[in-house]
Amino acid sequence: MNNDSRNRSISGGVALAALPGLIFLFLFFFIPLLTILSGAFINEAGEISLLPLLASVRDENLLRILGFTFLQAFLSSLIALAMGLPGAYFIARCDFPGKKILRSLSVVPFVIPPILVVLGFVTIFGNNGIINRFLMQLTGSGTPPLKILYSLKGILLAHGFYNFPVVLRIVASHWEAIPEKQEQAAQLLGAKRSAVFRTITLPQLMPAVVSSMLLVFLFCFSSFAVVMVLGGGPKTTTIEVEIFRLARINLDLQAAGRVALIAACLTLLPLLLNFGTESRFTGIGASDRDHRIVRGRNPKVRLLGAVYGLAMVILVIGPLLGVVASGFLEVEGPLAAPRFSLRWFAGIFAVSGPDTFSITAARSIAGSLLLSGLTLLITIPTATLFALATVRSGGKRAKLFELTASLPMSISTVILGSGYLAISVAYPMLTSVPLFIAGAHSVIAFPFVYRSIVTALAKIDGSYRRAAISLGARPAKAFADIELPMLESSLFSAAAFAFALSVGEMNATLTLSGGSFPTLPITIYRLIGSYQFHRASALGTVLIVLCAVAFLLLDRSTRKKKEM
Repeated sequence: MNNDSRNRSISGGVALAALPGLIFLFLFFFIPLLTILSGAFINEAGEISLLPLLASVRDENLLRILGFTFLQAFLSSLIALAMGLPGAYFIARCDFPGKKILRSLSVVPFVIPPILVVLGFVTIFGNNGIINRFLMQLTGSGTPPLKILYSLKGILLAHGFYNFPVVLRIVASHWEAIPEKQEQAAQLLGAKRSAVFRTITLPQLMPAVVSSMLLVFLFCFSSFAVVMVLGGGPKTTTIEVEIFRLARINLDLQAAGRVALIAACLTLLPLLLNFGTESRFTGIGASDRDHRIVRGRNPKVRLLGAVYGLAMVILVIGPLLGVVASGFLEVEGPLAAPRFSLRWFAGIFAVSGPDTFSITAARSIAGSLLLSGLTLLITIPTATLFALATVRSGGKRAKLFELTASLPMSISTVILGSGYLAISVAYPMLTSVPLFIAGAHSVIAFPFVYRSIVTALAKIDGSYRRAAISLGARPAKAFADIELPMLESSLFSAAAFAFALSVGEMNATLTLSGGSFPTLPITIYRLIGSYQFHRASALGTVLIVLCAVAFLLLDRSTRKKKEM
Protein backbone atom coordinates (compact mmCIF):
# COMPACT_ATOMS: atom_id res chain seq x y z
CA MET A 1 0.00 0.00 0.00
CA ASN A 2 1.50 3.35 -1.03
CA ASN A 3 1.48 6.45 1.17
CA ASP A 4 -1.60 8.01 -0.48
CA SER A 5 -3.61 4.84 -0.06
CA ARG A 6 -2.44 4.49 3.55
CA ASN A 7 -3.36 8.09 4.34
CA ARG A 8 -6.81 7.68 2.80
CA SER A 9 -7.31 4.47 4.77
CA ILE A 10 -6.31 6.17 8.05
CA SER A 11 -8.53 9.17 7.31
CA GLY A 12 -11.44 6.87 6.52
CA GLY A 13 -10.87 4.89 9.71
CA VAL A 14 -10.83 8.08 11.79
CA ALA A 15 -14.09 9.27 10.21
CA LEU A 16 -15.68 5.88 10.85
CA ALA A 17 -14.58 5.90 14.51
CA ALA A 18 -15.93 9.41 15.05
CA LEU A 19 -19.27 8.71 13.34
CA PRO A 20 -21.16 6.98 16.24
CA GLY A 21 -20.19 9.79 18.65
CA LEU A 22 -21.18 12.50 16.17
CA ILE A 23 -24.54 10.83 15.44
CA PHE A 24 -25.17 10.41 19.17
CA LEU A 25 -24.35 14.06 19.94
CA PHE A 26 -26.41 15.26 17.00
CA LEU A 27 -29.51 13.30 18.05
CA PHE A 28 -29.33 13.64 21.83
CA PHE A 29 -27.57 16.98 22.31
CA PHE A 30 -27.74 19.32 19.34
CA ILE A 31 -31.37 18.62 18.31
CA PRO A 32 -32.84 19.10 21.85
CA LEU A 33 -30.60 22.12 22.38
CA LEU A 34 -31.58 23.77 19.10
CA THR A 35 -35.22 22.93 19.75
CA ILE A 36 -35.35 24.83 23.03
CA LEU A 37 -33.07 27.67 21.91
CA SER A 38 -35.04 28.22 18.69
CA GLY A 39 -38.00 29.14 20.89
CA ALA A 40 -36.08 32.30 21.82
CA PHE A 41 -36.83 33.72 18.36
CA ILE A 42 -40.56 32.95 18.28
CA ASN A 43 -43.09 35.54 19.41
CA GLU A 44 -46.56 34.92 20.83
CA ALA A 45 -48.06 34.85 17.33
CA GLY A 46 -45.70 32.05 16.35
CA GLU A 47 -43.63 34.27 14.09
CA ILE A 48 -39.85 34.65 13.98
CA SER A 49 -38.83 37.82 15.80
CA LEU A 50 -35.96 39.24 17.85
CA LEU A 51 -38.20 41.51 19.92
CA PRO A 52 -39.09 38.96 22.64
CA LEU A 53 -35.41 38.17 23.13
CA LEU A 54 -34.49 41.85 23.36
CA ALA A 55 -37.32 42.35 25.85
CA SER A 56 -35.98 39.48 27.98
CA VAL A 57 -32.48 40.99 28.00
CA ARG A 58 -33.93 44.24 29.37
CA ASP A 59 -36.30 42.56 31.82
CA GLU A 60 -35.53 43.84 35.34
CA ASN A 61 -36.57 40.63 37.06
CA LEU A 62 -34.32 38.54 34.81
CA LEU A 63 -31.42 40.97 35.34
CA ARG A 64 -31.90 40.64 39.11
CA ILE A 65 -31.89 36.85 38.80
CA LEU A 66 -28.75 36.99 36.65
CA GLY A 67 -27.06 39.25 39.17
CA PHE A 68 -27.84 36.89 42.02
CA THR A 69 -26.70 33.89 39.95
CA PHE A 70 -23.33 35.57 39.27
CA LEU A 71 -22.97 36.66 42.89
CA GLN A 72 -23.62 33.24 44.44
CA ALA A 73 -21.40 31.50 41.86
CA PHE A 74 -18.54 33.95 42.42
CA LEU A 75 -18.74 33.82 46.23
CA SER A 76 -19.06 30.03 46.16
CA SER A 77 -15.93 29.83 43.97
CA LEU A 78 -14.00 31.98 46.45
CA ILE A 79 -15.07 29.77 49.36
CA ALA A 80 -14.11 26.62 47.45
CA LEU A 81 -10.75 28.18 46.57
CA ALA A 82 -10.05 29.20 50.18
CA MET A 83 -10.85 25.68 51.36
CA GLY A 84 -9.11 23.80 48.56
CA LEU A 85 -5.77 25.63 48.26
CA PRO A 86 -4.33 24.56 51.65
CA GLY A 87 -5.26 20.95 50.83
CA ALA A 88 -3.56 21.23 47.44
CA TYR A 89 -0.38 22.43 49.17
CA PHE A 90 -0.42 19.64 51.75
CA ILE A 91 -0.99 16.97 49.09
CA ALA A 92 1.67 18.34 46.74
CA ARG A 93 4.40 19.16 49.21
CA CYS A 94 3.84 17.27 52.47
CA ASP A 95 3.63 13.80 53.95
CA PHE A 96 1.09 13.33 56.73
CA PRO A 97 -1.28 10.67 58.05
CA GLY A 98 -4.48 10.49 56.01
CA LYS A 99 -3.00 12.02 52.86
CA LYS A 100 -4.44 9.26 50.65
CA ILE A 101 -7.91 9.77 52.12
CA LEU A 102 -7.69 13.51 51.50
CA ARG A 103 -6.63 12.85 47.92
CA SER A 104 -9.56 10.47 47.45
CA LEU A 105 -11.94 13.28 48.44
CA SER A 106 -11.10 14.99 45.15
CA VAL A 107 -13.58 12.80 43.26
CA VAL A 108 -16.44 13.44 45.69
CA PRO A 109 -18.18 16.18 43.61
CA PHE A 110 -18.25 13.83 40.63
CA VAL A 111 -19.73 10.80 42.37
CA ILE A 112 -21.91 12.25 45.15
CA PRO A 113 -25.27 13.50 43.78
CA PRO A 114 -26.17 17.09 44.77
CA ILE A 115 -29.48 15.90 46.24
CA LEU A 116 -27.51 13.90 48.85
CA VAL A 117 -25.51 17.01 49.75
CA VAL A 118 -28.78 18.92 50.10
CA LEU A 119 -30.31 16.20 52.27
CA GLY A 120 -27.13 16.03 54.38
CA PHE A 121 -27.18 19.77 55.03
CA VAL A 122 -30.87 19.67 55.92
CA THR A 123 -30.35 16.82 58.41
CA ILE A 124 -27.41 18.63 60.05
CA PHE A 125 -28.11 22.38 59.70
CA GLY A 126 -31.90 22.41 59.17
CA ASN A 127 -34.39 23.78 61.69
CA ASN A 128 -34.95 20.24 62.96
CA GLY A 129 -31.43 19.14 62.11
CA ILE A 130 -28.94 17.46 64.40
CA ILE A 131 -27.20 20.69 65.48
CA ASN A 132 -30.39 22.65 66.14
CA ARG A 133 -31.98 19.80 68.09
CA PHE A 134 -28.87 19.49 70.24
CA LEU A 135 -28.86 23.24 70.93
CA MET A 136 -32.62 23.28 71.65
CA GLN A 137 -32.26 20.43 74.14
CA LEU A 138 -29.25 22.18 75.68
CA THR A 139 -30.99 25.54 76.13
CA GLY A 140 -34.58 24.30 76.52
CA SER A 141 -35.63 26.63 73.71
CA GLY A 142 -38.60 25.74 71.54
CA THR A 143 -37.23 27.49 68.47
CA PRO A 144 -34.14 26.56 66.44
CA PRO A 145 -31.27 28.98 67.30
CA LEU A 146 -29.27 28.27 64.12
CA LYS A 147 -30.82 29.53 60.90
CA ILE A 148 -28.36 28.91 58.06
CA LEU A 149 -30.40 27.16 55.41
CA TYR A 150 -33.05 28.58 53.09
CA SER A 151 -30.94 31.67 52.37
CA LEU A 152 -27.82 32.79 50.47
CA LYS A 153 -25.72 31.50 53.38
CA GLY A 154 -27.12 28.00 52.93
CA ILE A 155 -26.38 28.03 49.20
CA LEU A 156 -22.80 29.24 49.68
CA LEU A 157 -22.16 26.74 52.46
CA ALA A 158 -23.36 23.79 50.39
CA HIS A 159 -21.59 24.96 47.20
CA GLY A 160 -18.31 25.62 49.01
CA PHE A 161 -18.22 22.26 50.79
CA TYR A 162 -19.36 20.39 47.69
CA ASN A 163 -16.91 21.97 45.22
CA PHE A 164 -13.69 22.60 47.13
CA PRO A 165 -12.39 19.09 46.18
CA VAL A 166 -12.40 20.29 42.53
CA VAL A 167 -9.88 23.01 43.43
CA LEU A 168 -7.93 20.56 45.53
CA ARG A 169 -7.75 17.99 42.73
CA ILE A 170 -6.72 20.33 39.90
CA VAL A 171 -4.29 22.54 41.82
CA ALA A 172 -2.64 19.67 43.72
CA SER A 173 -2.12 17.73 40.50
CA HIS A 174 -0.38 20.72 38.93
CA TRP A 175 1.55 21.68 42.07
CA GLU A 176 3.02 18.17 42.25
CA ALA A 177 4.36 18.59 38.72
CA ILE A 178 6.22 21.82 39.49
CA PRO A 179 9.89 20.89 40.14
CA GLU A 180 10.96 21.73 43.67
CA LYS A 181 14.50 22.21 42.42
CA GLN A 182 13.65 25.73 41.25
CA GLU A 183 12.31 26.72 44.66
CA GLN A 184 15.28 25.15 46.48
CA ALA A 185 17.77 26.87 44.19
CA ALA A 186 16.16 30.25 44.88
CA GLN A 187 16.24 29.62 48.62
CA LEU A 188 19.93 28.63 48.45
CA LEU A 189 20.58 31.99 46.77
CA GLY A 190 19.01 33.76 49.74
CA ALA A 191 15.42 34.30 48.67
CA LYS A 192 12.81 34.15 51.42
CA ARG A 193 10.12 31.48 51.23
CA SER A 194 7.37 34.06 50.62
CA ALA A 195 9.36 35.63 47.76
CA VAL A 196 10.00 32.20 46.23
CA PHE A 197 6.29 31.40 46.35
CA ARG A 198 5.33 34.79 44.89
CA THR A 199 7.89 34.85 42.06
CA ILE A 200 8.39 31.17 41.16
CA THR A 201 5.58 28.95 42.39
CA LEU A 202 2.53 31.20 42.05
CA PRO A 203 3.07 32.18 38.37
CA GLN A 204 3.31 28.49 37.43
CA LEU A 205 0.33 27.67 39.61
CA MET A 206 -2.00 30.40 38.36
CA PRO A 207 -3.35 28.57 35.26
CA ALA A 208 -4.45 25.68 37.49
CA VAL A 209 -5.97 28.06 40.04
CA VAL A 210 -7.87 29.96 37.33
CA SER A 211 -8.98 26.73 35.65
CA SER A 212 -10.30 25.25 38.91
CA MET A 213 -12.11 28.49 39.78
CA LEU A 214 -13.73 28.63 36.35
CA LEU A 215 -14.92 25.05 36.69
CA VAL A 216 -16.35 25.66 40.17
CA PHE A 217 -17.97 28.87 38.90
CA LEU A 218 -19.62 26.92 36.07
CA PHE A 219 -20.84 24.21 38.46
CA CYS A 220 -22.30 26.80 40.86
CA PHE A 221 -23.72 28.96 38.05
CA SER A 222 -25.73 26.00 36.75
CA SER A 223 -26.48 24.50 40.16
CA PHE A 224 -30.11 23.48 40.51
CA ALA A 225 -30.92 21.04 43.33
CA VAL A 226 -28.98 23.00 45.96
CA VAL A 227 -30.71 26.28 45.04
CA MET A 228 -34.17 24.71 44.70
CA VAL A 229 -34.10 23.18 48.19
CA LEU A 230 -31.78 25.44 50.17
CA GLY A 231 -32.59 28.75 48.46
CA GLY A 232 -35.84 29.35 50.18
CA GLY A 233 -37.75 31.67 47.82
CA PRO A 234 -37.86 34.16 44.95
CA LYS A 235 -35.00 36.25 46.39
CA THR A 236 -32.61 33.37 45.89
CA THR A 237 -33.82 32.27 42.47
CA THR A 238 -31.06 31.54 39.97
CA ILE A 239 -31.26 31.38 36.22
CA GLU A 240 -31.52 27.57 36.25
CA VAL A 241 -34.49 27.66 38.61
CA GLU A 242 -36.11 30.32 36.40
CA ILE A 243 -35.70 28.14 33.28
CA PHE A 244 -37.23 25.20 35.16
CA ARG A 245 -40.13 27.36 36.37
CA LEU A 246 -40.87 28.67 32.88
CA ALA A 247 -40.51 25.32 31.11
CA ARG A 248 -41.96 22.85 33.60
CA ILE A 249 -44.41 24.86 35.70
CA ASN A 250 -45.58 27.61 33.33
CA LEU A 251 -45.09 25.46 30.20
CA ASP A 252 -43.91 28.64 28.45
CA LEU A 253 -41.24 27.03 26.28
CA GLN A 254 -40.56 30.18 24.24
CA ALA A 255 -39.77 32.19 27.38
CA ALA A 256 -37.70 29.28 28.71
CA GLY A 257 -35.85 29.23 25.39
CA ARG A 258 -35.00 32.93 25.67
CA VAL A 259 -33.63 32.56 29.20
CA ALA A 260 -31.83 29.36 28.20
CA LEU A 261 -30.15 31.15 25.27
CA ILE A 262 -28.90 33.92 27.57
CA ALA A 263 -27.65 31.34 30.10
CA ALA A 264 -25.92 29.29 27.39
CA CYS A 265 -24.07 32.38 26.09
CA LEU A 266 -22.95 33.29 29.59
CA THR A 267 -21.64 29.81 30.41
CA LEU A 268 -19.92 29.27 27.06
CA LEU A 269 -17.39 32.02 27.79
CA PRO A 270 -16.04 30.50 31.05
CA LEU A 271 -15.85 27.10 29.32
CA LEU A 272 -13.78 28.47 26.45
CA LEU A 273 -11.54 30.33 28.92
CA ASN A 274 -11.09 27.11 30.88
CA PHE A 275 -10.36 25.20 27.68
CA GLY A 276 -7.59 27.68 26.85
CA THR A 277 -6.23 27.77 30.39
CA GLU A 278 -6.04 23.97 30.66
CA SER A 279 -4.01 23.73 27.48
CA ARG A 280 -1.42 26.06 29.01
CA PHE A 281 -0.54 23.81 31.92
CA THR A 282 -1.19 20.29 30.60
CA GLY A 283 1.99 18.30 30.92
CA ILE A 284 4.10 21.02 32.60
CA GLY A 285 6.81 19.43 34.65
CA ALA A 286 5.51 15.94 34.08
CA SER A 287 8.97 14.55 33.68
CA ASP A 288 9.98 15.85 37.08
CA ARG A 289 7.00 14.35 38.91
CA ASP A 290 8.84 11.18 39.90
CA HIS A 291 11.88 13.10 41.08
CA ARG A 292 10.14 15.64 43.31
CA ILE A 293 11.11 15.80 46.94
CA VAL A 294 8.28 15.68 49.44
CA ARG A 295 8.73 18.08 52.33
CA GLY A 296 6.67 18.28 55.43
CA ARG A 297 8.60 15.85 57.55
CA ASN A 298 8.62 18.57 60.17
CA PRO A 299 6.29 17.27 62.94
CA LYS A 300 4.41 20.60 63.08
CA VAL A 301 3.72 20.52 59.33
CA ARG A 302 2.68 16.86 59.53
CA LEU A 303 0.33 17.68 62.40
CA LEU A 304 -1.11 20.68 60.52
CA GLY A 305 -1.70 18.57 57.43
CA ALA A 306 -3.35 15.82 59.46
CA VAL A 307 -5.63 18.34 61.23
CA TYR A 308 -6.61 19.94 57.91
CA GLY A 309 -7.26 16.51 56.36
CA LEU A 310 -9.37 15.42 59.33
CA ALA A 311 -11.40 18.65 59.21
CA MET A 312 -12.05 18.28 55.48
CA VAL A 313 -13.03 14.62 55.82
CA ILE A 314 -15.51 15.55 58.57
CA LEU A 315 -16.93 18.43 56.50
CA VAL A 316 -17.38 16.30 53.39
CA ILE A 317 -18.34 13.00 54.97
CA GLY A 318 -20.26 14.60 57.87
CA PRO A 319 -23.41 15.46 55.85
CA LEU A 320 -23.44 11.97 54.35
CA LEU A 321 -23.11 10.39 57.81
CA GLY A 322 -25.92 12.71 58.91
CA VAL A 323 -28.13 11.22 56.16
CA VAL A 324 -27.32 7.66 57.23
CA ALA A 325 -27.85 8.50 60.93
CA SER A 326 -31.16 10.24 60.22
CA GLY A 327 -32.38 7.13 58.40
CA PHE A 328 -31.89 5.10 61.59
CA LEU A 329 -33.50 7.64 63.97
CA GLU A 330 -37.06 8.36 65.02
CA VAL A 331 -38.13 11.52 66.88
CA GLU A 332 -41.52 11.97 68.56
CA GLY A 333 -41.32 15.70 69.44
CA PRO A 334 -39.19 18.86 69.04
CA LEU A 335 -37.50 18.43 72.42
CA ALA A 336 -37.62 14.62 72.55
CA ALA A 337 -34.38 12.69 72.28
CA PRO A 338 -34.09 10.73 69.02
CA ARG A 339 -34.10 6.95 69.34
CA PHE A 340 -32.72 4.21 67.13
CA SER A 341 -35.29 2.77 64.73
CA LEU A 342 -35.45 0.58 61.62
CA ARG A 343 -38.89 1.94 60.83
CA TRP A 344 -37.88 3.91 57.75
CA PHE A 345 -35.82 1.12 56.20
CA ALA A 346 -38.59 -1.37 56.96
CA GLY A 347 -40.94 0.94 55.06
CA ILE A 348 -38.77 0.60 51.97
CA PHE A 349 -38.94 -3.18 51.89
CA ALA A 350 -42.25 -3.92 53.67
CA VAL A 351 -45.19 -5.05 51.55
CA SER A 352 -47.93 -3.64 53.82
CA GLY A 353 -48.47 -1.28 56.77
CA PRO A 354 -48.85 2.50 57.33
CA ASP A 355 -45.16 3.27 56.70
CA THR A 356 -44.90 1.24 53.54
CA PHE A 357 -43.69 2.92 50.41
CA SER A 358 -41.92 -0.11 49.01
CA ILE A 359 -43.59 0.20 45.60
CA THR A 360 -42.35 3.78 45.17
CA ALA A 361 -38.91 2.86 46.52
CA ALA A 362 -38.64 -0.23 44.33
CA ARG A 363 -39.68 1.74 41.24
CA SER A 364 -37.13 4.45 42.08
CA ILE A 365 -34.28 2.00 42.60
CA ALA A 366 -35.20 0.05 39.46
CA GLY A 367 -35.55 3.30 37.47
CA SER A 368 -32.13 4.56 38.56
CA LEU A 369 -30.41 1.25 37.82
CA LEU A 370 -32.12 0.94 34.43
CA LEU A 371 -31.10 4.45 33.39
CA SER A 372 -27.54 3.93 34.63
CA GLY A 373 -27.24 0.66 32.71
CA LEU A 374 -28.51 2.25 29.51
CA THR A 375 -26.17 5.21 30.03
CA LEU A 376 -23.19 2.86 30.24
CA LEU A 377 -24.29 0.97 27.13
CA ILE A 378 -24.60 4.20 25.15
CA THR A 379 -21.71 6.25 26.50
CA ILE A 380 -18.78 3.84 26.83
CA PRO A 381 -18.59 2.63 23.19
CA THR A 382 -19.41 6.01 21.58
CA ALA A 383 -17.00 7.99 23.80
CA THR A 384 -14.25 5.37 23.36
CA LEU A 385 -14.47 5.50 19.58
CA PHE A 386 -14.65 9.31 19.64
CA ALA A 387 -11.53 9.40 21.83
CA LEU A 388 -9.83 7.04 19.37
CA ALA A 389 -10.72 9.35 16.49
CA THR A 390 -9.31 12.32 18.42
CA VAL A 391 -5.97 10.65 19.14
CA ARG A 392 -5.61 9.30 15.60
CA SER A 393 -6.49 12.66 14.00
CA GLY A 394 -4.01 15.00 15.60
CA GLY A 395 -3.72 18.70 14.76
CA LYS A 396 -6.70 20.96 14.26
CA ARG A 397 -9.15 18.12 13.70
CA ALA A 398 -8.26 16.64 17.10
CA LYS A 399 -8.86 20.05 18.70
CA LEU A 400 -12.23 20.23 16.95
CA PHE A 401 -13.19 16.75 18.19
CA GLU A 402 -12.09 17.69 21.72
CA LEU A 403 -14.14 20.88 21.66
CA THR A 404 -17.19 19.02 20.28
CA ALA A 405 -16.97 16.41 23.04
CA SER A 406 -16.70 19.14 25.70
CA LEU A 407 -19.68 21.18 24.47
CA PRO A 408 -22.28 19.36 26.62
CA MET A 409 -20.42 20.68 29.69
CA SER A 410 -21.30 24.23 28.66
CA ILE A 411 -25.03 23.52 28.70
CA SER A 412 -26.81 22.97 31.98
CA THR A 413 -28.85 19.86 32.56
CA VAL A 414 -31.96 21.99 33.08
CA ILE A 415 -31.59 23.52 29.60
CA LEU A 416 -31.00 20.08 28.14
CA GLY A 417 -34.06 18.72 29.96
CA SER A 418 -36.10 21.68 28.67
CA GLY A 419 -35.02 20.77 25.13
CA TYR A 420 -36.24 17.20 25.60
CA LEU A 421 -39.44 18.60 27.10
CA ALA A 422 -40.00 20.78 24.03
CA ILE A 423 -39.63 17.70 21.82
CA SER A 424 -41.90 15.65 24.05
CA VAL A 425 -44.66 18.27 23.71
CA ALA A 426 -44.74 17.40 20.02
CA TYR A 427 -44.16 13.68 20.64
CA PRO A 428 -45.66 12.85 24.09
CA MET A 429 -45.04 9.14 23.78
CA LEU A 430 -41.27 9.69 24.02
CA THR A 431 -41.41 10.74 27.71
CA SER A 432 -42.49 7.24 28.66
CA VAL A 433 -39.49 5.69 26.94
CA PRO A 434 -36.54 5.23 29.35
CA LEU A 435 -34.15 5.36 26.38
CA PHE A 436 -35.17 8.98 25.83
CA ILE A 437 -34.24 9.92 29.41
CA ALA A 438 -31.12 7.75 29.25
CA GLY A 439 -30.10 9.78 26.20
CA ALA A 440 -30.07 12.90 28.38
CA HIS A 441 -28.01 11.09 31.04
CA SER A 442 -25.58 9.87 28.37
CA VAL A 443 -25.05 13.39 27.03
CA ILE A 444 -24.20 14.55 30.57
CA ALA A 445 -21.76 11.66 31.08
CA PHE A 446 -20.19 11.79 27.60
CA PRO A 447 -17.56 14.57 28.21
CA PHE A 448 -16.33 12.95 31.45
CA VAL A 449 -16.09 9.48 29.91
CA TYR A 450 -14.42 10.88 26.80
CA ARG A 451 -11.79 12.83 28.76
CA SER A 452 -10.97 9.84 30.95
CA ILE A 453 -10.38 7.60 27.93
CA VAL A 454 -8.69 10.08 25.58
CA THR A 455 -6.05 10.92 28.19
CA ALA A 456 -5.18 7.26 28.70
CA LEU A 457 -5.26 6.50 24.98
CA ALA A 458 -2.85 9.34 24.20
CA LYS A 459 -0.28 7.88 26.64
CA ILE A 460 -0.18 4.44 24.99
CA ASP A 461 2.96 3.78 22.98
CA GLY A 462 1.84 3.46 19.36
CA SER A 463 4.83 1.34 18.30
CA TYR A 464 3.09 -1.92 19.34
CA ARG A 465 0.05 -1.12 17.17
CA ARG A 466 2.20 -0.02 14.24
CA ALA A 467 4.23 -3.23 14.49
CA ALA A 468 1.06 -5.34 14.46
CA ILE A 469 -0.28 -3.46 11.42
CA SER A 470 3.05 -3.85 9.59
CA LEU A 471 2.73 -7.61 10.20
CA GLY A 472 -0.64 -7.65 8.47
CA ALA A 473 -3.17 -7.01 11.26
CA ARG A 474 -6.10 -4.75 10.41
CA PRO A 475 -6.19 -1.44 12.40
CA ALA A 476 -9.45 -2.41 14.14
CA LYS A 477 -8.01 -5.75 15.26
CA ALA A 478 -4.78 -4.12 16.39
CA PHE A 479 -6.79 -1.67 18.51
CA ALA A 480 -8.98 -4.43 19.97
CA ASP A 481 -6.07 -6.80 20.75
CA ILE A 482 -3.37 -4.34 21.85
CA GLU A 483 -4.72 -0.96 22.97
CA LEU A 484 -8.12 -1.91 24.37
CA PRO A 485 -6.69 -4.23 27.09
CA MET A 486 -4.32 -1.40 28.10
CA LEU A 487 -7.36 0.86 28.58
CA GLU A 488 -8.95 -1.48 31.12
CA SER A 489 -8.46 0.71 34.20
CA SER A 490 -9.50 3.87 32.32
CA LEU A 491 -12.65 2.15 31.06
CA PHE A 492 -13.47 1.10 34.65
CA SER A 493 -12.90 4.68 35.77
CA ALA A 494 -15.08 6.03 32.94
CA ALA A 495 -17.83 3.49 33.67
CA ALA A 496 -17.79 4.44 37.37
CA PHE A 497 -18.09 8.14 36.42
CA ALA A 498 -20.96 7.45 34.03
CA PHE A 499 -22.78 5.28 36.58
CA ALA A 500 -22.37 7.85 39.37
CA LEU A 501 -23.49 10.74 37.18
CA SER A 502 -26.55 8.85 35.94
CA VAL A 503 -27.66 7.39 39.26
CA GLY A 504 -27.48 10.82 40.89
CA GLU A 505 -28.89 12.92 38.04
CA MET A 506 -32.08 14.77 38.89
CA ASN A 507 -32.25 18.03 36.93
CA ALA A 508 -32.81 16.80 33.38
CA THR A 509 -35.01 13.91 34.51
CA LEU A 510 -37.26 16.17 36.61
CA THR A 511 -37.49 18.80 33.88
CA LEU A 512 -38.21 16.22 31.20
CA SER A 513 -40.55 13.80 32.95
CA GLY A 514 -41.92 15.95 35.77
CA GLY A 515 -41.43 12.93 38.01
CA SER A 516 -43.50 10.51 35.93
CA PHE A 517 -40.40 8.31 35.70
CA PRO A 518 -39.27 8.05 39.36
CA THR A 519 -35.61 7.69 40.19
CA LEU A 520 -33.87 7.76 43.56
CA PRO A 521 -32.94 11.49 43.43
CA ILE A 522 -36.44 12.54 42.34
CA THR A 523 -38.15 10.51 45.05
CA ILE A 524 -35.73 11.89 47.67
CA TYR A 525 -36.41 15.42 46.40
CA ARG A 526 -40.16 14.89 46.76
CA LEU A 527 -39.77 13.43 50.26
CA ILE A 528 -37.72 16.48 51.29
CA GLY A 529 -40.39 18.75 49.83
CA SER A 530 -43.03 17.03 51.95
CA TYR A 531 -40.80 17.24 55.08
CA GLN A 532 -40.39 13.45 55.33
CA PHE A 533 -36.69 13.79 56.13
CA HIS A 534 -36.19 10.44 57.87
CA ARG A 535 -37.81 8.53 55.04
CA ALA A 536 -35.77 10.54 52.53
CA SER A 537 -32.63 9.70 54.55
CA ALA A 538 -33.40 5.98 54.44
CA LEU A 539 -33.73 6.10 50.67
CA GLY A 540 -30.71 8.43 50.53
CA THR A 541 -28.70 5.73 52.30
CA VAL A 542 -29.49 3.35 49.46
CA LEU A 543 -28.23 5.97 47.02
CA ILE A 544 -25.08 6.47 49.12
CA VAL A 545 -24.36 2.73 48.94
CA LEU A 546 -24.66 2.81 45.13
CA CYS A 547 -22.39 5.87 44.92
CA ALA A 548 -19.91 4.31 47.35
CA VAL A 549 -19.56 1.31 45.03
CA ALA A 550 -18.82 3.69 42.14
CA PHE A 551 -16.43 5.66 44.37
CA LEU A 552 -14.47 2.53 45.34
CA LEU A 553 -14.26 1.36 41.72
CA LEU A 554 -13.10 4.82 40.66
CA ASP A 555 -10.55 5.09 43.46
CA ARG A 556 -9.23 1.61 42.71
CA SER A 557 -8.88 2.25 38.98
CA THR A 558 -7.20 5.61 39.66
CA ARG A 559 -4.63 3.94 41.88
CA LYS A 560 -4.02 1.25 39.26
CA LYS A 561 -3.40 3.93 36.63
CA LYS A 562 -0.83 5.62 38.87
CA GLU A 563 0.94 2.33 39.49
CA MET A 564 1.24 1.67 35.74
